[in-house]
Amino acid sequence: MTEHGRGSAPDAIDLLRREVEAAGLDPSAAPERFGITLESPEELLARVKGERDDTPSGWRWRRGAVLVAGSVAAAAALVLGLVQPWHSPPASATPPPILNFEFATAANIAYAPGKDATTELHRLARVAAESRPPVGTGSTQHIVTDNWFESIEDDKDSIKTVLIPQIVQLSLRPDGSERIIQRDGAPLSPSGRGLPKHGSWDQAPRLGEDVLPADSMDAEFAVNLPHDVPRLRAALLKDAYCRSTKLDTVSTHCLFERINALYTTWIVPPQLSSHLWTMIAAEQGVRLLGGVTDRAGRRGVGISLIAGDEPQTRHILIISPTTGQLLGSEDILIKTTSRSDVKAPAIATFTAILDTRYTEH
Repeated sequence: MTEHGRGSAPDAIDLLRREVEAAGLDPSAAPERFGITLESPEELLARVKGERDDTPSGWRWRRGAVLVAGSVAAAAALVLGLVQPWHSPPASATPPPILNFEFATAANIAYAPGKDATTELHRLARVAAESRPPVGTGSTQHIVTDNWFESIEDDKDSIKTVLIPQIVQLSLRPDGSERIIQRDGAPLSPSGRGLPKHGSWDQAPRLGEDVLPADSMDAEFAVNLPHDVPRLRAALLKDAYCRSTKLDTVSTHCLFERINALYTTWIVPPQLSSHLWTMIAAEQGVRLLGGVTDRAGRRGVGISLIAGDEPQTRHILIISPTTGQLLGSEDILIKTTSRSDVKAPAIATFTAILDTRYTEH
């Protein structure tokens, strides 16, 4: 077994292939049918698991969190759910409006420079260090996220990109076993807000459920990360298999991705949150977008990156100004590309963290 209680990348690909075949998906299906330009079905599986070093952030093997679900089997479930669903099909929704930030409105999000983020990130680090851990009893880490992600629909003669809203309820037990429930997300209000309130997501239609055995995850990964910033940075870049460890926007992109994965898979201790914002304050390309009301109606602070390896996208972390915890993330397409029929500027994906607590089960 490798780090985080996982098998090797080839073993994971074999597992994913078995998941594909068990679900009844023809393994010889051409990926281009689904708007994915790959050389073979094996390339599709390798791309899903990030084994090839051709992703924008340089991740070859995303140990610890795969997409929003954090597991090999969940990655297979999500991919198969999009390509050949065996659960109830998720409903697509019209793209939500872009949020207005203090220093970047929806109208100028593609070119607004923002401001230097150093002072604000250090303030958020101090706030995080003084905040209390999440409430709750028990030792199971329970995290609920509302996620809107892109799906490519093959509409005979054309490719259509739609956004799929999906609620994910993740429970990670101390033994590394995991339960992941996917629910149908609801359309947002005209303002781009209106995510479900605490507990109301249990009433949303269930799309599927995945139960993973013990040792599928390292439940203590977040709490065991280094406590000093240089070693923390090195550990996250190594874990992300980032193609750069230099102070450049490529490594910043990797760190943004890894931070989002941390908060959507594990409960992040306040002191670790403090170290993360201190770390990000020294990275390249980080800009302050200022205050924002997030999609759940909470006050947040937007921290932005336009990376040199992905200039068509503006990546945003939204952090609570009162707790220093991550509230969510947004990826905004700021340059129209030939690979998508979406016209910039537009929301590509977003994740809002709705609940983080310890539970008994």
